[in-house]
Amino acid sequence: MKDVYNNVFNLITKYQIEDSNSFLEVLTFQLKIAKYQLNFLQLNKPYWFQKKELEEYNEKKVELENRISKFKKMISDEYMIIAKLSE
Repeated sequence: MKDVYNNVFNLITKYQIEDSNSFLEVLTFQLKIAKYQLNFLQLNKPYWFQKKELEEYNEKKVELENRISKFKKMISDEYMIIAKLSE
């Protein structure tokens, strides 16, 4: 009976690791998109005399930088989960 429990536990762990790897791929893709958006935004930065556009630019830039840091933290957390499950 103990072998059955161990086999079930190993199977669940294996699928959890696969799910985490899939989630990592999604997070990595979202991180790349956010970086591309930030790069595009920086390429189209308004001039200093365009006050309203410059304010919108700064708000959008901060928002994208926050999203990028959030995705990086989520990726780091997911790697830690995979490491714990792999032990």
